[in-house]
Formats: sequence, structure tokens, C-alpha cells
Amino acid sequence: MQQNSIEMLKSDRESLLLLLLLLVVVVVVVVVVSLLSLLRCVRGCVKRAITKSFSLVSKMECLQELDLRRNLIGDLGAVIVLDALQQRKEGIIAYSADVVY
Repeated sequence: MQQNSIEMLKSDRESLLLLLLLLVVVVVVVVVVSLLSLLRCVRGCVKRAITKSFSLVSKMECLQELDLRRNLIGDLGAVIVLDALQQRKEGIIAYSADVVY
């Protein structure tokens, strides 16, 4: 009788371990499916944002193209740096961040 009770306890223990393993597998599957769904949603949101940005840039008339051949931005930067070097050489140093070129 006692031997039979021990066998039943072992059997119950193995059943509980199998049930716990099954529960862990189910939780892992649910987490993976949720993450994949979230990834698809994020990818869709990013794609829509890029498409809307492209649409805005292509339709806005206030934006101007940059002429990279003439390098106007680089020239402007060089003028600002040259002006700052000349001011430093002449002793006219502006420490204020309010200086506008």
C-alpha cells in the first residue's frame, strides 16, 4: 500500500513537471508571437512615416534645392571661420553666443 502511494506521488510529480514544461512552452510561444506582431506594426509605422515625409518634401514649395556643385554652404562656413580667425587676430573676440553671422 505504501509502495503504491509512493508510485502515485512520483507519477503526480512527473505530471506536474510536464505540465510546467508545457506552460513554459506556451508562454514562450505567446511572447514570440507578440514580439513579431509588434515588429510588423513598428515596421509599418516607420514605412508610413518615411512615405509621408517624402510626400511632404516633394510637395513643399518653400524648400530649395542645395547646389552642391557651387558648395554655397561650404563657402558660407569658410567665411564664418575666416571672419572668426581675423577677429581673434585683431583681438576682437566675441564670447557671446548671441553673435549672428
